[in-house]
Amino acid sequence: MPDVDRLRFALDHLRATDWEAFEDLCGAFLTTELPELRRIGGVGDKGRDAVFEAADMDQVVVQFSIQEDWKSKIGSTLADLKKAEVPVHSLIYVTNREIGPRADPLKSALLRKGISLDTRDRTYFLDRVHLSEQNRRAARSLSARVIDPLLPEAELTKNSPLADADLRAGLTYLELQIRDSSDSRNLKRLSYDALVLAALRDTDPDSRRSKSEVIRSVEGHLPSHESDEVTASVEGALRRLKTEQKIIVSGGEEKTYALHHLQRVEQADRTLAVLAERESVVAELAHLVGQTAEELDLRLSSEDASPLADALDRVLQLMLEREGHNVAEAVREQRGTLKRADLLLATENVVASQYGPVRGVLRRKDQLVELLLETAQSLFDRPTPAIQAYLRELSDAYTLLAFLTEAPDVQRAVSHFFSRGNLVLDTTVILPCFAETQLPAEKQRLTNLFRAAREVGMSLSTTDGVANEILTHLQRALTCSRTRSSDWNGPIPFAFSDWQDVAGAGSFEKYVEPFIGKGSSEDVEFFLDQALKIEVADLEPIADSAIEADTRHEFTELWRARKRIRTGQSAADRDLLLRHDVEMFFGVLGYRRTEPKDVFGYEAWWVTEDLSAQGAYREAISADIPLPSNPCMSPSFLSTLISLGPARRHLNRELRSLLPVALDIQRRGWGPKQLSSVANEIREKHADEPEWLIRKRIREAMTTFKEGVGETEEPEVAQPD
Repeated sequence: MPDVDRLRFALDHLRATDWEAFEDLCGAFLTTELPELRRIGGVGDKGRDAVFEAADMDQVVVQFSIQEDWKSKIGSTLADLKKAEVPVHSLIYVTNREIGPRADPLKSALLRKGISLDTRDRTYFLDRVHLSEQNRRAARSLSARVIDPLLPEAELTKNSPLADADLRAGLTYLELQIRDSSDSRNLKRLSYDALVLAALRDTDPDSRRSKSEVIRSVEGHLPSHESDEVTASVEGALRRLKTEQKIIVSGGEEKTYALHHLQRVEQADRTLAVLAERESVVAELAHLVGQTAEELDLRLSSEDASPLADALDRVLQLMLEREGHNVAEAVREQRGTLKRADLLLATENVVASQYGPVRGVLRRKDQLVELLLETAQSLFDRPTPAIQAYLRELSDAYTLLAFLTEAPDVQRAVSHFFSRGNLVLDTTVILPCFAETQLPAEKQRLTNLFRAAREVGMSLSTTDGVANEILTHLQRALTCSRTRSSDWNGPIPFAFSDWQDVAGAGSFEKYVEPFIGKGSSEDVEFFLDQALKIEVADLEPIADSAIEADTRHEFTELWRARKRIRTGQSAADRDLLLRHDVEMFFGVLGYRRTEPKDVFGYEAWWVTEDLSAQGAYREAISADIPLPSNPCMSPSFLSTLISLGPARRHLNRELRSLLPVALDIQRRGWGPKQLSSVANEIREKHADEPEWLIRKRIREAMTTFKEGVGETEEPEVAQPD
């Protein structure tokens, strides 16, 4: 039974004794979306189950309840708050019951009293099960409590947690990302160019936008992307668009930007065409509804066309939001491949949320659902040219958003794919974390990267050899700090120069003392364990069992030739560092021998900035040394994996809020045609493959992706000297 179905059953069958388990579920789901929320349930809560720590939200109250009479519960909660003299301007009421639009009259009544009511009912949980690993764990915990005693264990575990449609959506997304890198398609660049043009769509020489304004606009469409990543990509897009004479630039230090005259002329010409296309689509939708009504023997007036066309359009967009890949498949194949059950669910949701505007059309909701459902089905089965063009626009808009922001159906897959990892970290990625202790938490790049990796369920470890490397390096850096620069022989140790860049001033000796203590690696290991949650493990036995001794020796000698001896370093020092690297390299290969074969690709990876490690693997393959796989991953690709997976913090924004922007991009002719073309090519290639083969393709794509295929920028290497 899939997670959503299990949770639906559990929410419908909660008992009074399950109230605490339900509150745990509420806390998990809400803090994914609202991290400043703090639960306070218990004696003295004054009718509140949670409050917000932010000062500007001190009058927002949260109430969790499984009470069947939700109206009475809301009334009693507000009465308790008033009696306790707790000021409240907004109440978030979270329940396992189905409320929907039935709360609208109560919301209106309370709003007149100055209180905003936000109801989050059963649908809230069902729609967000796969939004994060935290949500999934909480849903499974509640489901296990309610369902497991009722059903045989085999029934609960026999089905895959991911459906075939989710797997295909995830594979399309992965292959798009790989194509972007390996084929030099520059799909991401083209997509950023489109977003920047959209940010400048209303500009002219008299009305310009600054770079910071453009960046904020693009960030608003990509809430899960790192700010630095968006900034760099926008700056690149602005340079390209200026060269291509699509925008103009003026100003000194604070430059401003506007669309080029030719772009404005082109857009003015397209405006009338876009309006005409939109009117044609609305007319076609209204006509289709009318045809279906006649077939169902339902009477409609000419005034009913507009609200029903709007409702049908909303069904299409909701289908795109929830089942985007399947919708794109249906559009590509020009035949109905969508499940009727999915269309029914989308139609029921639209009717429930929009029943007011269409209430007078048909008295019975079931008739309205049937009318819209049958029309939507026929729309995909027999689209007119205008509708076919509109569906392609929707499909292309979805593809753009899924590629850049990860649409919900893609979330279900990639969140699942990237929720596992057994990461072995070397000195080059751990050492910068020491200087990051001098920075505010939000600027601790690598420290936060490892924190995010732990949060999504990855394990972090290193070796005692690395701990000793770090200790030796910090001691050398301390010696350097005490030596006049004219007397120092060799390059400045990374730890000392990194600390200077970060701290700017102060005592390096005072900074480094807690890490090196009395000269043993114990204090380094304590910092790794307590501050970074990195376990120190002995990988030597695992490394020894990973591969035949002769092969390991041959590879070690090949690598030794690539390891240069730095100034102030002896051959023995180089060999010791090489021994530590070889232990991690083959230790990861040893871990992989016991991993289950699944869609995740390899779970064990050696995270390193050492470019010689990647090069050594490639040379080994060229020299016919039989290594089973490449264990190396760069931190930049670890960051990419986590940003793609369940650690994304801002995915509570719904696709529907971004879809109009993407549709506008398509209609203005800015949509990257290559992206849609490559996506359709990928969908075509895998269309008729069975699920087992799709799983194999995903495993291969995951391995390729994690290896960092197409990585062109060489990261700054923090090598110990």
